[in-house]
Amino acid sequence: MPIQSTDGFRLREWLRALLVFGLAALLPGACEAQPSRADATGDLGALAETARKALLADRFNEAIGLYRKLALALPAEPRMRLNLAMALHSAGRYRESVGELERLRDSQSANPRFWFLLGVGYLKLDQPVKAVAPLEQAVRLDPAYTPSRVELAGALLESGSLERAEAAFLALSKDNPGLPKAWQGLAIARLELSREVSNQLDHLAPDSSFRYALSALAEAGQGNLEQARALYRKAALATPRAPWIELEMDALAGGNRHAPESGGDGDAAHPLQAAFALGQFERVLELSAGGRGKRDPEALYWRSRAYAELARIAVQRLSSLPPSPEQHELLALALQRAGRRSDAVAEWREASRVSPSDRRIRSELARSLRLNRQYDEAADLLQELVRLEPDRAEWQFELGDCLLGQGHPPEQALAHLSRAVELRPDALAYRALLGQVLLQSGNPRAAVVQLEQASPLDRDGSIHFQLANAYRSLGKPELARRALARQEELQQSVAGRPAESAPAAR
Repeated sequence: MPIQSTDGFRLREWLRALLVFGLAALLPGACEAQPSRADATGDLGALAETARKALLADRFNEAIGLYRKLALALPAEPRMRLNLAMALHSAGRYRESVGELERLRDSQSANPRFWFLLGVGYLKLDQPVKAVAPLEQAVRLDPAYTPSRVELAGALLESGSLERAEAAFLALSKDNPGLPKAWQGLAIARLELSREVSNQLDHLAPDSSFRYALSALAEAGQGNLEQARALYRKAALATPRAPWIELEMDALAGGNRHAPESGGDGDAAHPLQAAFALGQFERVLELSAGGRGKRDPEALYWRSRAYAELARIAVQRLSSLPPSPEQHELLALALQRAGRRSDAVAEWREASRVSPSDRRIRSELARSLRLNRQYDEAADLLQELVRLEPDRAEWQFELGDCLLGQGHPPEQALAHLSRAVELRPDALAYRALLGQVLLQSGNPRAAVVQLEQASPLDRDGSIHFQLANAYRSLGKPELARRALARQEELQQSVAGRPAESAPAAR
């Protein structure tokens, strides 16, 4: 999930503060240049004051128009273009805001808040990879500014740089032990690392006792004891065989949903097992790092479990803090992952109650409602969010999907889905749904364009099936035959693909 602190750190209040103080601290020399220019043009000073008041009063469109005029009249004044970027950002027009900010890179290279705003803009555009470099620069210039560090850690997490994200959140938790987002982000990063290592084990040794044992732990952690027992029986017969498998099976037979805390007597022949039994989870990570952690099934097993245990510790620290929306968010994510969608909705509602102005939380509530097929309420939330921030591609996509779920004609979803693809042309899932809707709307030619580009996303053959139908409608039987053949290949690969295991903490 996105770990963004924009709402929690009141970005709008920060933007207002910049305007109130005239950006003097951030743009040396800018304010001194204004009076002479204003004198030369007569009323530019008054126009700038009107624009400032409009932005402070949340009259964003008025402020945008005024700052555009000022930026044209004072091309040597970076302050006016920066104010224009802030007005666009406040209006939810992030793509335009980022465009203006990109023009100021040279003049603002020493301004940490400029880099912060640019990075947050890219996060709002669902481009976390592009957000990393500006946020790194913001932190480099002002390492004491916590919002920049939180946003950077979140961008690293969203962009898949899990180890760097874990390190960033860990540092934040040490420097700010009372900050809920630090512990929330640390828990999520560690859980994702645990899953990543588990997936590596799936691919390296899908029939090993280590893989079956890890899957058994995941089932037991979710209360699925019969499935866990069946997986342990497979583990006992598999090779390579875990030397401690009988202990785990005995613990489960005794009604313990988790593996035994001690995997034996701490034999030096099994240092990973011994370190884990002593609760030395960081030591487990050290011992399983490097090449061994990528090619040894036993090392992957213990590494995955160590990350899961460290995530549990982060969750405990978060739970020990005063009530916060982050506590409900983390529980909601766990419930969603366990398939308990109604319970997840309830937690997102509670998070939204605690922080009613947080649009990100409201968007997560809308997403949870959509996944739970509560399309009417989800659509109402998304309509309001899209009105406030029209450049959020994920919200445009989800609103289009909700309209389809409500049973509206596909044409009603087209505008939102097309906008989502325009904002995020690299998002293949957006193209896949847009192609499907275009095909349903009787436009196979446009559908083919989207479905062909989305085809690398296909895992079960569904996109190629739609592509075959589109080709057939266009009178291209040979292309349709090839698409159907590819669909069959993908369906067969799904049948033979190992199930993903999600390790659980004790």
